[in-house]
Amino acid sequence: MFNNYFRFCALYVIGREGEVLVMREVLWIGLLVVVTGIGLEVRAEEGARASIEFSDGTKKSGFLSNTNDEPLRIYSLNLKKWQRIPLCDIVSIEMEVEKKEKLQAWRFKEEGKPEKVYLDKWYWRLHFVGKVTLKTGERVDCHISAVLHLRIDDRSERLWLERYHKTEEDETPDDVVYVKRILFEGAKVDGEGEGCKIFGDIEPANMVKAVRLMRHSVGEVYEGGLNDNASKYVVKNLPPGVYDLFLLTENQVFVALGLEGEGVKEGLNDEDKSLIARAVAENEDFYETKEVMCAVGGENFAKVLVRKIRKGRTTLEKKDEAPLQFLAFEALFLKKSETRWHIVKRMVLHREKFGQHEEKEKMKEVVILEGLGNKDLNKEKSLRYDVVLSEKK
Repeated sequence: MFNNYFRFCALYVIGREGEVLVMREVLWIGLLVVVTGIGLEVRAEEGARASIEFSDGTKKSGFLSNTNDEPLRIYSLNLKKWQRIPLCDIVSIEMEVEKKEKLQAWRFKEEGKPEKVYLDKWYWRLHFVGKVTLKTGERVDCHISAVLHLRIDDRSERLWLERYHKTEEDETPDDVVYVKRILFEGAKVDGEGEGCKIFGDIEPANMVKAVRLMRHSVGEVYEGGLNDNASKYVVKNLPPGVYDLFLLTENQVFVALGLEGEGVKEGLNDEDKSLIARAVAENEDFYETKEVMCAVGGENFAKVLVRKIRKGRTTLEKKDEAPLQFLAFEALFLKKSETRWHIVKRMVLHREKFGQHEEKEKMKEVVILEGLGNKDLNKEKSLRYDVVLSEKK
């Protein structure tokens, strides 16, 4: 069994045996697909309570969620890039018609050829634009293509947030009913659009190549910035929450996994750690070796840092080239059901590939630096934390 998160973009998907498949414009927004060999299982979590208003004036309220509690994926018109925003960070979502165009229907003249034949039929194409208001006060003008789940009492229905909508032949734009506004109950703006930040000095300089933050509970990763000689770092525009710092150097990874805010009261025992290591190792994906570098948790919840390696040949190498080596670090969230641990969410912290002759220079040791864990930005909007790194493990 293995999990895949599919995104709307051009993707290179690498199979278990190393074959490289090219997929373009795959639209599986927010879906966690569990491949069992006999079918697909798609799960949706309970979510947050929200009120929904439709364009015809209809109103509904219930628990709104994305599949597997995934963040909402939007395309920011200001930043010109995709963003992932957890629903718990959103105050409201507003949708409106940006443009209407009447188009003539057509079909291909012959299968497999680009020539078109236009039909004596017309339809309307509606273009939508969204505005997402965050708790930080930031307002994001964006395009959204997502299917959310609204649970009302004991029944569930889907809500479509669309980038485009094509009408039926006998429909007019006024006949189209769409989600106009979503208000998350109890959520309010608590900021002026700047968000939270964590910053500080790094010693020694010229050592750190990348700084990332892992957010507790929602499982999101945020990229930080460095100055010219890597002696200072900053991660800005963060939603309130508890975070762990992840620092990457040429041959080391500095990290700590914290549990504050996760509701964990007891530590993992040796049996749990052994079962978690087995669950991680048996989880089939592109990588051949999966090693748990550290694990924290208790009762039925765990968070682990995993180092993954692949040395086997793939179709990325030419026949006369030496095999590449692939390295990845991921943080995994696991839950326990009876005696088995199951991976429910993952955060990709780092991936790279290099020639196997570079293994000694590129392979990274993991250094657990306890001070990097549990950086609380719930009460403080600006937190300074200076980092002192050791050059050797």
